[in-house]
Amino acid sequence: AHLLEQSANISGLGGWHYLIEDNRLEFTPKLKEILRIHGAAESLSLERTLDFCHEDSQNEARETVMVCIRQGIPIDMEIRMVTSDGQNMYCHLTGEAKLEGGKPVEVYGALRDITDERERQLEQRNFESRVQHAQKLESLGVLAGGIAHDFNNLLVSIMGYGSIAQSLVDADAPINDMVHNMVDAAGKAADL
Repeated sequence: AHLLEQSANISGLGGWHYLIEDNRLEFTPKLKEILRIHGAAESLSLERTLDFCHEDSQNEARETVMVCIRQGIPIDMEIRMVTSDGQNMYCHLTGEAKLEGGKPVEVYGALRDITDERERQLEQRNFESRVQHAQKLESLGVLAGGIAHDFNNLLVSIMGYGSIAQSLVDADAPINDMVHNMVDAAGKAADL
């Protein structure tokens, strides 16, 4: 018994046992600790126990447990719970029916608080999202730098050919003003 209790403490598993005929759910000291159940009670009715489920999870939990009780289908689900002192938590709930004559008579199970794991997963997802965002910004910067480089190369060509055209055109030719304006505009664009 001591070894089992120590194993439960190390693994964080709280055990439960539902006696279908008595509508009584018994639980281990570790389960009482997880749900912060105070007092000497070591069992509750199924409905009272399901009250520990967060309202977002209550219907799914009730339905899953009832399917296990009626049909013997095992329970394996993540569920939101609320401790007796109002703390929200995430738990992994498992259970399996004991059959007699093909009919479930008892259900044994375990509950483990996975809140810290869920928070770490959320932090990891947020971190990965920030890294992806930074990578996208970096890619945009590289793309913008490449475009600016290519644009600058084009402007150098325009300015170079424009300067050659200016030197070949007579100063009083009507096209001279246009060539001068082209070279001037390309110079201004290069300064950007």
